[in-house]
Amino acid sequence: MRGVKAALVAAAVAGALVVGVALGDSSEARSLIVQALALWDTSKRIPTLTQTDLDAKGLLERVVAEYPNTEEAAEALRHLAFGHYYKGQAQEALAYWNRLFTEYPDSPQCAVAWLDKAEYHFKLGDYATAAECCTNIMTKFAATDDGREALIERAFCKQAAQDFQGAADDLKQAAESDPSPERQAKAFYWLGYSHFRLARYGDARTALERILGDSSAPFAWWHDNARFLRAHCFYSEGDKANALTALREVVAQNQDEAGPVCAEAMIKDLTTSVHGGVAQ
Repeated sequence: MRGVKAALVAAAVAGALVVGVALGDSSEARSLIVQALALWDTSKRIPTLTQTDLDAKGLLERVVAEYPNTEEAAEALRHLAFGHYYKGQAQEALAYWNRLFTEYPDSPQCAVAWLDKAEYHFKLGDYATAAECCTNIMTKFAATDDGREALIERAFCKQAAQDFQGAADDLKQAAESDPSPERQAKAFYWLGYSHFRLARYGDARTALERILGDSSAPFAWWHDNARFLRAHCFYSEGDKANALTALREVVAQNQDEAGPVCAEAMIKDLTTSVHGGVAQ
């Protein structure tokens, strides 16, 4: 009987501790995370794991162990995964990512972690798995900024895999529905680029002219790129007159360095005898 009673008391104490951790003040957990990130910040330029990294890891592992079932524990797992990924420790990173997705599947930390994992697979050239990571974010966090960003990131994965039609579908959705002017402008530009790669030059110009017709800061940031790509559409489809006009606009209006240089070369190409033209 004494052993049974002792076991019941131990279980009660353990249960009280778990409840206390889950419902108690998480300020210490937050402090441990801040300390860990400060340590990692001092060694992030060193490509391999250092003792400082291991000290940071220890602090984050404390958060995971001592504050289970909290958002701080989920965040600590995300930092542990990214820290190892950043330092080239892929297997450890994958293990921490999988633990986060398994133990805290509904945490907002998963949205950021899926995007980090997408980057990992993208750099390996595994664009399909990277796209799946983005889809996971969209499925669970569709109505959030992370979900909307993931739609555009998935389009980039598809572009990298030469699936420009799939990318155009995602980017069209983003351009038409995203409430963020910054993401909307980005979506319109890359939608234009996807159409360009599909040789749908009219559709490409429509997307690019949507950018050029908006002078607000988020759209103006893309004007140089959009102006050049629009000119390239005319050039690629053999519309010499419109190409020359558009390219000269690039030379006159673009603030970047590369656009005017490339435009000058294309103008020279169009006005040589190779194209059967006369200098204009």
